[in-house]
Amino acid sequence: MPGSITPEQIRQNNRLLVFQLIYQHRKISQQEICLHLHLSRPTVASLLTSLEKDGLICQGGFLPSDTAGRKASAYSINTARGIALGVEFCLEEQRLLAVDLYGEILASRTVPLAFHNRDSFFRETAEKLMDFKSGLPQSGSEILGVGFAVPGYISPDGQEVFMGRGFDCKNLKLSALSRYLAYPCALFSDVSATAASLMWASPELSQAVCLFLSRTLGAAVILDRKVLSGSHGHPASVEHLKMRPEGKMCYCGKKGCLHTLCSPDVLMEEGLSLDTFFDLIRKSDKASLDKWESYLKNLGEALCILSALYDLPVILSGELAPYLTEEDIAYLYDIIESSSPFRDMRDSLSISILPETAAAAGAALPYIFGFLGGIG
Repeated sequence: MPGSITPEQIRQNNRLLVFQLIYQHRKISQQEICLHLHLSRPTVASLLTSLEKDGLICQGGFLPSDTAGRKASAYSINTARGIALGVEFCLEEQRLLAVDLYGEILASRTVPLAFHNRDSFFRETAEKLMDFKSGLPQSGSEILGVGFAVPGYISPDGQEVFMGRGFDCKNLKLSALSRYLAYPCALFSDVSATAASLMWASPELSQAVCLFLSRTLGAAVILDRKVLSGSHGHPASVEHLKMRPEGKMCYCGKKGCLHTLCSPDVLMEEGLSLDTFFDLIRKSDKASLDKWESYLKNLGEALCILSALYDLPVILSGELAPYLTEEDIAYLYDIIESSSPFRDMRDSLSISILPETAAAAGAALPYIFGFLGGIG
């Protein structure tokens, strides 16, 4: 009968449910699976055998028991079944990272390799990545794919960088990177990759604007647990909102962009590190305090615009985020409320402090999503 569900489709759906339950619980017994899914023991036993045969799950150890007698065998995900690799390109170095099926970092490495858009760089990148892979404890696992996080804007087809951020990686092509690798490869904006990493770490996060206060200011929008990609490859590019028409020159070639006001570079103009700048703040250095107040006013103005544009919670992250205090957030709220006709911004700001590997991890995660979504 057209539209009817076949026994095989029912089996495949039950197989997926069993896998997902094991994935969520990490360790679970056959009896618990039967109870959770209301399936018979023979059905669950058959599905477990099928999943084991495909290398997706494994038996390991026993679960605690409240009663005397034999303990129940524990089933868990075979995390070595597949791993994904992530690479973040920085100006003078690369961050390499491997994640398992739970998105947990297996290993990471930073290697000195200055960026150049030429074949020798792509070949050396592949060599360093393969050397990194060979040293992994799960070096024999299937490589699901390699994601590259780049400080730039990616074309809608995902095949090249059409504009760089921070350094010139314009016209970098995915085909040049994948030429020396025998795995699926993908290209991501570093801000989109970092937002994906943030979302993975926060299962409750469904929508937000992420403003990354890093040396190359950037933003990403999360809607329904997806990072907005846009129609032309530059979603949420608020860093290029023209705030001061006669202001400083931005790397985009225009004057007065938000980047020129809210990048941490504004605070580091005299060769200071952020640590040194905020040490001066703690010592009540007047020039530094004045500069910080000016920075916060500009940031508050930007947040007011984001509130009007998106009406979403705002997450502040990036290099500067760890230095923001409760007093700074309160000051930002005051600025927003004095400028905005809306009075609903309180409690809509939060700070997320992410590790340096966040962009590389976010570039690897789509391969984990894809693998888990393809199980049936």
